[in-house]
Amino acid sequence: MSTKNHHHKDRSTNSIAGLIFAALGVLVIWQSQQFESSGSVTPIFIGTVLILLSAALILTAYLAPHQIPAIKRPEGSLSRRFTAGMIIALWVALLPLLGFVATSIVAFLAISRTVPSEDRWRLRTYLIRGFIGAVIVVLFWFTLTTYLGIALPQARLFFQT
Repeated sequence: MSTKNHHHKDRSTNSIAGLIFAALGVLVIWQSQQFESSGSVTPIFIGTVLILLSAALILTAYLAPHQIPAIKRPEGSLSRRFTAGMIIALWVALLPLLGFVATSIVAFLAISRTVPSEDRWRLRTYLIRGFIGAVIVVLFWFTLTTYLGIALPQARLFFQT
């Protein structure tokens, strides 16, 4: 494939990807309007960053296409990526029921299990990574709830309303 055709194909792909992510940024900002003012800050920031980075990608695709590396076929396990995505979706679905802390610790362990490693997972590995995940989740929870005043989902038992 000639360099000119190669840049044209990548330009189209990057432009479409940029438009999709810019639309996602607009959707995130639009959806954040239903939150109270303190709860909408993070989604508005994320949506704005998505739009700005999308615009940068589209502009770079047209103004300096040689600056963007060629798009290559994904390497590695697509099934691991899919599994990680499904774990995140399950995490989101279980948040209102099991709460932020418990769901996040389990999700941390499950997602870390999808990362390729030459070491075999033993009980000690689970305990160490579980401890690290718990510390990170609790620190994150503490920061969000105490310093930022963001209410995170709490565990709700099945028989509670």
